[in-house]
Amino acid sequence: MKKSYSVLLLIFIIITILFSIYYIKMQQNVDSPESTLVKCFNSSGAKVVNSEMYFWGEIEDIKYNDFDKLTQLSYDIMNEIKGESQEEISVNTVSNDYIQEVNLSTSVKNDTTISVVSQIRKDKTDKMEKFISVRILKELSNDDMDTTRHRVITAMNRYGIDTHVNSCITGSFEGKLTDEQMNDVSKTIFKGAGARKVEGIRERNLISVSAYSPIIDDYIKVDDNKVNLNLAIRYNAFEDRTYIWLATPVISTEY
Repeated sequence: MKKSYSVLLLIFIIITILFSIYYIKMQQNVDSPESTLVKCFNSSGAKVVNSEMYFWGEIEDIKYNDFDKLTQLSYDIMNEIKGESQEEISVNTVSNDYIQEVNLSTSVKNDTTISVVSQIRKDKTDKMEKFISVRILKELSNDDMDTTRHRVITAMNRYGIDTHVNSCITGSFEGKLTDEQMNDVSKTIFKGAGARKVEGIRERNLISVSAYSPIIDDYIKVDDNKVNLNLAIRYNAFEDRTYIWLATPVISTEY
């Protein structure tokens, strides 16, 4: 009896170890959202038009109820993100009874634009709400999106800001893709991400699909479904060009 118990215990331990090894390997294989985005976009064969990353979060620290300190926070985050670039920072401010806003923007090397916008708003109960957002737009490139994610989140976390991220790559094909070609592009992209379709629409010259990929460790909920990958393909007759947008978790720009 004791021997049987020992054998069962040994089998249980072996199964537990194997499961732990499998789980660790799966965790190691989880890519950052941007690395998966870039890999899947590149598999489409489209030419990059631009890549855009948008970061935002609420500022909890009450000391930033002071607009001057909020402005200084914006400069501190901007300077940390842009690094050694000596390009001038342009400043625009808005101030009225309902909102105070500072908008900083600058251009750095490789056709990259950085914007930092901070706001103090009053809700219906006159409670102050403070938000900050960072937008990074890179023309003709989707390089270094991983590095950008780390740099911006590190800068915002330094001030206790819980940061949300939305990333999108826009590309194009010459001429008009056939329905079959658009379907092939979609299948290639979702296969590369191991993604399953959640919902989608198809109209004349347009495909738009939301999906969920288990190798992207972030998602939003849409009607109780997880979504972290969004694809749109549209033909532009005026330019005779087919555009593609691929984003995680969702496309936030007009297409």
